[in-house]
Amino acid sequence: MAVRFDYLAKETGNNFWRNASLTLGTILTVAIALSLVGFAVGSQQSVDNLSSRFEDEIEFDIWLTDPVDNRADCEGDDEELRATCEEQEAQYQRTISRIQNDLNSSELVEEAPFVSRAQTFIEFQEFFADSPQILSLVTEEAMPESFRVIPASTDPGLIEDFRERYVDEPGVRAVSAAEDLLDNVQRFSRITAWLMNVAAVVAALAACLLMYNSIRTAVFARRREIEVMTLVGASKWFVRVPFMLEAFIQGVIGAAVGIAFVIAANRWFLPQVEQIGPTFQGLGLRFDQQLLIGLTLFFAGGLLGLVSAFVAVTKYLDV
Repeated sequence: MAVRFDYLAKETGNNFWRNASLTLGTILTVAIALSLVGFAVGSQQSVDNLSSRFEDEIEFDIWLTDPVDNRADCEGDDEELRATCEEQEAQYQRTISRIQNDLNSSELVEEAPFVSRAQTFIEFQEFFADSPQILSLVTEEAMPESFRVIPASTDPGLIEDFRERYVDEPGVRAVSAAEDLLDNVQRFSRITAWLMNVAAVVAALAACLLMYNSIRTAVFARRREIEVMTLVGASKWFVRVPFMLEAFIQGVIGAAVGIAFVIAANRWFLPQVEQIGPTFQGLGLRFDQQLLIGLTLFFAGGLLGLVSAFVAVTKYLDV
């Protein structure tokens, strides 16, 4: 017995209205589950976008430790304190000269300009231009000085070994690079994506159970009609298809809501993160990435519905 489209539309619509509250709950649960999946995939792709900006970023900074805690105190009348400050300053200048000579003589260094407090403060002001509260708390004297090292080699192993040379160097506070931030962001993204995927699996199971119960309730409500249909020769698929179509539509609508959440996050949330500073520019998802996530969620939502309905109808119908 062939299934007519008008029959499918009528039966599917009747089932939606007959179990409106259960249908709505199912759609929302599917939407939550697929939103979590979309956020997990989208966050990983955002981090990949960010990483691609720094693929050729091989420079790193050697931050120096200023031995003088408060330079204003050194300008007082205490001669002993002034002498101590002068000695500390001389030691600091010797540290700068030693590191500068070492960098200039190294074949692994293409360029290593010295970045003064004034230059660091200018960069700090540009970075936090949208945060006047932070700018008001920091002065130029509080800024550290550094060497911005541009290696001559692009070999990651050599660069890492070269960086490690200065980690424990006397007078060096820290050695940092853009990849250090990226490593932390990627680690956070992996953990977040894992937690989202676990939550998504739980929500997806809940959605499957809701779909299962929704279809089982619809089957039970129409059990007399179904018995008559089977007696007059209705095939197994003639009985199954309307219920599977109902669950498929529930899954697709839930997926559409989930996709809307992902697009909203990409349009309104990620731009807010990008405003934190230039380092986070490029987190936004491209159109092709959004399209891929959307197609994946549509497929997943429809598949959840079809499988749940097929199992429910097969188990609870004597066909």
